[in-house]
Amino acid sequence: MLKKTLLIAFVCFLSAQGLFAQEAFTWSLAVVKNNEGVPFDEAVAMNNGEAFSIQVHADKDCYAYIVLEEANGNMEFYDKSLPYKVKAGVTEIVFGGKFSTSGTSHGQDKLYVVVSAVEQKRLKDAIDAYKKDKTDVNTRRLRDRLFSIKDPKESLEVQVDSFTGSIRSGDKAIAGTKYSGAAVYTKTIVFEH
Repeated sequence: MLKKTLLIAFVCFLSAQGLFAQEAFTWSLAVVKNNEGVPFDEAVAMNNGEAFSIQVHADKDCYAYIVLEEANGNMEFYDKSLPYKVKAGVTEIVFGGKFSTSGTSHGQDKLYVVVSAVEQKRLKDAIDAYKKDKTDVNTRRLRDRLFSIKDPKESLEVQVDSFTGSIRSGDKAIAGTKYSGAAVYTKTIVFEH
């Protein structure tokens, strides 16, 4: 009886911590450049100095982590603190600025997007450690955390979506990519230059 009581208490504790019950949600994601949305399932061509933003719209409150890995290996972050809270039903700009190459004439810059129903504490800890000290150890740790987050891509429902996003002339419908069926999503966008 005591073992059964302890097991039930342990399961309740884990559930309260969000380790079991991560609720699936639906979210839409788009790159906005030249006042147009570009769905993420299409190639995104960017010119040096071109302004763009990454916008997220979700049906439930969630957390977004955005990490830019430049071709030279440096990691950069948008000026908002991470994780960025995305409110249900509101389109949020989670990354924005001007695209610029990292000084490397040819290469790939990678933008890692993680959207989760619950905070990803280990990823946040790795980001904070890297921000304080950009050593090789912290760079590897951050990459490991990014790659360790599981995204059940094969079970996701993906479709083109239209949602209200922010552009220079105001809010308007923009094209994006809609994902549903999971509690954690990851997306890597590669910029070739």
